Amino acid sequence: MRTVYPYAALIVFLGLFANVVKSRGYQQYLWILLTIIFAPIVALYGRRFLLNILVLSVMFWFIYKKEDIFRLKYITVGLVTIAVFFIFSNVYQTYRFKVFITEGPVQWSKLPNPFTAALNFSSTLNNLKARPGTWEFNFLVINHQLNEPGMTTDGKITWEHFKSAIPRFFWPNKHFTLIDKVLGKLYHVKPESTDIGKNIFGIGQVDFGYFSLIIVPGIVLLLFIILAGLIKISQHYPTFLLLFSGTILFYLISIEESGNELFLMSRYILILLFFFGLYVGGDHLFTNFVKKRKVVYN
Repeated sequence: MRTVYPYAALIVFLGLFANVVKSRGYQQYLWILLTIIFAPIVALYGRRFLLNILVLSVMFWFIYKKEDIFRLKYITVGLVTIAVFFIFSNVYQTYRFKVFITEGPVQWSKLPNPFTAALNFSSTLNNLKARPGTWEFNFLVINHQLNEPGMTTDGKITWEHFKSAIPRFFWPNKHFTLIDKVLGKLYHVKPESTDIGKNIFGIGQVDFGYFSLIIVPGIVLLLFIILAGLIKISQHYPTFLLLFSGTILFYLISIEESGNELFLMSRYILILLFFFGLYVGGDHLFTNFVKKRKVVYN
């Protein structure tokens, strides 16, 4: 369920926001209200997910309205949004450990009031200090490669990611190695030393060295090309259009992931393409059948 939830939440939110942008008059206010009600549900997945949908909303709004993003009123709104997000983070962090991560029953009487929680800036700052930055992983990789040139895996991690995306139904006896073990063996350190946030740029550096400066942007560009192609072929089929775009957008904004999500995304896209082909093919056959029946009847 945890795997399905973020995709479902993202797709529902994009659908709600699309109606906010397209609708007019009282209907637009209704869709805005529904979107605001749904936002806390999305926030259950974490602050990062909430930030993702905020960024996507801003992008879609300006693209649809064809507005200049650097106008003073929009910059002001942006700063206010950042402040609101920071306040939300304070509330989230204040109640997170006392309500969601706690042993035994929750002592509701000892919880701070929402106003105090909103001003509890230390909760967010301490959480950010405790979280290792994804740049630390990139520094670890580049530092070793500068000191000892050639310390790459020649695509081993990418191969492991590819294997992880193949269902065991088709490969029952598959075995794959965790990234931390590969990095620990390569750099002669304990796996705990590499247990930090990773990203596709760092993984590309480990696998292919400085060729990753070409490979990774090429992969991102290919994703946009694939997304454009899927949108073009499914633009008259709203359900599949939402599934295709929602899946790719979700993986595209996962910037702190290790790269295997790209293979998982490819797996899901192929599955969707299979059902899309069945649907379009069946629809085409049914339409031709109806036309022939009409001709015979006439």
